[in-house]
Amino acid sequence: MNIKKHIVSRDDSIYEAWPDVVLTDEGKLICVFAECNHHIDRTNARIAICESTDRGRSWSKKRYLCEKSDGKIFYNCPRISKLKDGSLAIICDKIYGDENVKAEINLWFSDKSGREWTQYDLPEICGIVPDRFIELESGR
Repeated sequence: MNIKKHIVSRDDSIYEAWPDVVLTDEGKLICVFAECNHHIDRTNARIAICESTDRGRSWSKKRYLCEKSDGKIFYNCPRISKLKDGSLAIICDKIYGDENVKAEINLWFSDKSGREWTQYDLPEICGIVPDRFIELESGR
């Protein structure tokens, strides 16, 4: 079996890492990933999204969920999930890299299309590299 490879994003001016992808009810693939100067240097870190309407053969230009960081505060490892109602959720850790290192969790929610995203900061929930969003049977 011959596996074809398709490039989601290739930007040699920035480090692109930790991709995650979901298939929407409309049949669109949405890929979320982090970018920054380097794995160690988190300056210019931000969360990017690309979309494909042809099952991954071609991808849109990057769109961003947040502004570039200065490296002292940065988003790290985003994960995207489709919820039971078809809406989308992204969960990502936000690292405060000063002498008192702290990591909190941020969420973004979108309707089924993934076109518009709303961000929610959850400073009371701390941790790094969260797994995918999990929706309970109750809908919570």
